[in-house]
Amino acid sequence: LVAEARDEAELFVLLAGGRAKLVVLDPAIASQENPSAPGGILETLRREKPELPVILHAFAGEDRADGAEPGLWINKNGDIDRLMGVVARLLAAT
Repeated sequence: LVAEARDEAELFVLLAGGRAKLVVLDPAIASQENPSAPGGILETLRREKPELPVILHAFAGEDRADGAEPGLWINKNGDIDRLMGVVARLLAAT
C-alpha cells in the first residue's frame, strides 16, 4: 500500500495507523500553517517512529537534511528505477 500525504500534519496522521514500512520524504512536505525544515521532520520521525527507514527524495540543491542516513538521499531527477531499487532493498530488510 502506498499513501501520499499533502503536508506534514497528514503524514503523521497516516503514520499513526501503524501500517507504514518506510517513508519517502519530499522536503516540500512541510505544511504551510506550520512550516518545518526537512531536518525537523526527520528528527520527529526518528523520535516517534525510530523503526521506520526514511528516504529523502529531493531535487539537487535542496536541503538534504543534515543527519540523513548515508545512501538514503535520492536525487529527484526522474530516475525512478533508483528510487524503487532503494525502496525494494529497504523493504526486503524489514
